[in-house]
Amino acid sequence: MTLWEEPKAVGKQPVNEGWQTNHLVCPHIYDGIPVTIDDIVIKTYDMKRDDDGNFLSIVNLKEE
Repeated sequence: MTLWEEPKAVGKQPVNEGWQTNHLVCPHIYDGIPVTIDDIVIKTYDMKRDDDGNFLSIVNLKEE
């Protein structure tokens, strides 16, 4: 299931102010991504976490 919702913080990383002031919505995927559809995932990024597993950043992600 995918819900279109307001941007949400990830771990201790707050939502970027530009996303909040522009009232953007994001697809939040619940229950997993269907793997039976070709090319549903076009790009992935590694997530950097600390020793306790807390989210720190997304590796090589650049805002466009």
